[in-house]
Amino acid sequence: MDARRDPVSRRETEKTAAFAAAVFFFALALRLRGLGTVFPVNDEFMQFYEALHPLGWRGFLALLAHNPHHVLIDPLTTRLAAMVSPSLWSMRIPSALAGALGAWLTCRLGEREGRPLLGLAAGLLLSVSLLHLDWSRRADFYALLTMVSIWSTIDYFAVLDRPASWPRLTLSCAVFLYSHPYAVLMACFQALFSFMTVAKPRRREALAAVFKAWTVAVLIFLPWFFFSTKALLNPSLFDFRGNPATLRFGEFLAGLPAALAQSPEAGFIPVWAKAAFASVYALGWASSLIALPREKPSRLVAFSHAVLVFGFAAVVAADLRYHYYLAHRQLLWLLPFYLVAVADGWSRLIERDSLRRALLAAAVLGGGLLAGGVARWQEERSAGMERLIGQMDRAAAGGDALAFENDQLAAGFLFSFDRDAFTRIPDMRLERGMMTYEFPQGFSASRAGRTFPVSTGGPCARDARAWVLCGSVYDTTVLPPAAGR
Repeated sequence: MDARRDPVSRRETEKTAAFAAAVFFFALALRLRGLGTVFPVNDEFMQFYEALHPLGWRGFLALLAHNPHHVLIDPLTTRLAAMVSPSLWSMRIPSALAGALGAWLTCRLGEREGRPLLGLAAGLLLSVSLLHLDWSRRADFYALLTMVSIWSTIDYFAVLDRPASWPRLTLSCAVFLYSHPYAVLMACFQALFSFMTVAKPRRREALAAVFKAWTVAVLIFLPWFFFSTKALLNPSLFDFRGNPATLRFGEFLAGLPAALAQSPEAGFIPVWAKAAFASVYALGWASSLIALPREKPSRLVAFSHAVLVFGFAAVVAADLRYHYYLAHRQLLWLLPFYLVAVADGWSRLIERDSLRRALLAAAVLGGGLLAGGVARWQEERSAGMERLIGQMDRAAAGGDALAFENDQLAAGFLFSFDRDAFTRIPDMRLERGMMTYEFPQGFSASRAGRTFPVSTGGPCARDARAWVLCGSVYDTTVLPPAAGR
């Protein structure tokens, strides 16, 4: 009987859809909490500079093309949000929505593949993932990248079942390409998975449909590729050697289980809690992996394990070969597939449905509590810059100046201290993952009717009237002027 006419099947479908909608709103609520109070990380300042800089559309596109972000969708949505309201909250809304949609699409992926409970479990785990939550509350491409990786997978499975639906896959793949070049890795993997798993009578047709979809998507991407060729093909822009935030390969591997379960940023979590949380997740993944040779897994589980291995190897190989930025957040687009494997492994370890639901509820509750803790922790860190600015508001005098130890700190401080001065920084660009620019002679910031000459180091740092700011955005030391106090 057609499921659409079967009352029982229809009720089950409606129930699954309702649960998926609940996961979406739950994930969205977590991401919107305190969205505008969390102080920006260094990655966001370039995004805000592009969104707020008083340039026309041609200038905006040129600014993107000459920086190694070389993505379009994410900075474009940030700019559009800034046109509505140039606030932190509005500029981060696209990322928060992408994060919640990623959790919802994970639920839909499970339903589409006949594993609705598995999809709901993975969607819930993604909604409380600290790594995903952190980057869903930032104006950066990671949440969008995660969302489109799931979206393209749903459309890819649809093409395997019905090759004539390849135009759907074209749309999601084009958005993927405009979101990040990692889309090329997904294209290669989808072709490989089709070749290895689709039965011979249908293999040729499936491969042809996938090839057509990605070919048209690449043609749609070509205008932006040619416009931004200078950045895309300039290896020096991607050379992160010397960047203090880049992890060594051993550190990257050692921290991987904890990063996929929580977030490296969550410094307030005790080590034992991180280890316990990561171990429960890793145990589920290992259980699912061990079962693969013994029984024929569902297509969703097989795809999830395979894309994890392929994607991880490709990202790490490219990073090591070309000196890219080795960081756990690069694997966010693979996180939903890891969580699918985790949920599948848990279901194998625990046979009773009641215990499965209890474990999932405990994981979601624990993740939700940790997520709330991360939100509070981020807000407390953010308050440090506001206290520093308040100190200067009370104590600064006419004739004082501002001197910064580095460009990152200068951009972070000016963003809150004088937004107009932030947008007037000339020729801000990224080199080896670090912002760089030069303040022109006579550059100044204003606040409460007072004007402060600004520089990074140099003569201003030795000026007896200079407030010297050292350290980083989240760990700032301010040295009051040596004279006049």
